[in-house]
Amino acid sequence: MRLFKREWFAGFVSGVVATIIGFGFTLAWDIWKMHGETRRRHNVIFSIIREDIGANEFAFEHNYKRLQEELAVLPKRPINC
Repeated sequence: MRLFKREWFAGFVSGVVATIIGFGFTLAWDIWKMHGETRRRHNVIFSIIREDIGANEFAFEHNYKRLQEELAVLPKRPINC
């Protein structure tokens, strides 16, 4: 009867150890996955910001050229109010 208890205890301990190892692997996988998702989100956000800055820079240059052209046409004398 003592052999049965020893086998039961060994099976119980191996089950507990397997559960702990499985939990550790699951936790590590979730952390790894979360970092990957975060990295992908950051890359998307940075690319959107770069595109927006590029578009704003183009609009600024276009508006600045148009403003310079309009200012060149205005008379050089002060306006009396």
